[in-house]
Amino acid sequence: MRRWLDDAIAGALLLLLAVWSTRWLDVTAYPIVLLQTTGPFVALGLGLLLVGTALLRRKRLLVPVGAATLAAVVLAVPGFRSQADPGATRALTAMSADMAGGAADATQVMDAVRLHAVDVLVLLRVTPDAVRRLDAAGLSGYLRHRVGAPVGGGGAGTILLSRYPLTGVPAGGTSRGVGRGAGAAPEATVEVGGVRLRVKAVSVPAAASGSTSRWRSGLRAVAQWRASRPASEALLLLGDFNAATGHPAFREAAEGLQDAQRAAGGGWVRTWPFAGHRMPPWVQLDHVLSRGLVLTDAGQVAVHGTEHALVWGAYAVTRGG
Repeated sequence: MRRWLDDAIAGALLLLLAVWSTRWLDVTAYPIVLLQTTGPFVALGLGLLLVGTALLRRKRLLVPVGAATLAAVVLAVPGFRSQADPGATRALTAMSADMAGGAADATQVMDAVRLHAVDVLVLLRVTPDAVRRLDAAGLSGYLRHRVGAPVGGGGAGTILLSRYPLTGVPAGGTSRGVGRGAGAAPEATVEVGGVRLRVKAVSVPAAASGSTSRWRSGLRAVAQWRASRPASEALLLLGDFNAATGHPAFREAAEGLQDAQRAAGGGWVRTWPFAGHRMPPWVQLDHVLSRGLVLTDAGQVAVHGTEHALVWGAYAVTRGG
């Protein structure tokens, strides 16, 4: 019996460590990509395994199980420690809203926009009908400046809206390579508190089975765009990255940027899946990333009709970046 318990604990530990180790594999194999989203479950599993090992008094296995659990805790701690400065004066709030091909509740989206006093809004998978419903709910009067366009049918359109004038818009209003299709990623510059801020909408294709190469290319395009910007430039990237911190490709894209939800100390942040799924939300695919801004608060809002939670970040600005 004792030998069986030792073998079971050792096997469970090896399995959890094998799953955990996938976070360092930059590959497009769908099973690996999926396993890279399970980091929180691995941490929970290691914690339960440590408790079980202690209760069963398997002393010689306590050290390896305890060491693995401690490593998982150390990796997770930054996500539970707030780096926000709630005392700083808020100058800008940015939000990303996935409209799910027009199915998201426009009234609830506008309620969230007003509640959080949003200054910059990215609408993803937005259709002409969804824009009409949002405008009827007050969007056009609230955020007067916009670039990008809705798309019918599949609803892959992306729009960037702002309370501040949008300048420095590329030809056609979009830049290629950081969206679901060529030219589908609006970007522009806004000036807030004397600071010029480059804002980029992001809509990376989902890592579905059979299309992970396209997903990886989308994340690589985000990384290349980020690397192409001057190091002194304040940046704000927000939208559906369809990737979590467990994906090496996402960590490359987010290098040098602050993830608002993680930096706010939200812990296990979950933005997907909500509406239309039987499983509860368990992974963060939507992000608000910044450079040269001071985070004051962040959060997420679930609305009817879309499987992605709205994500937002509030910021102060300093002339020194």
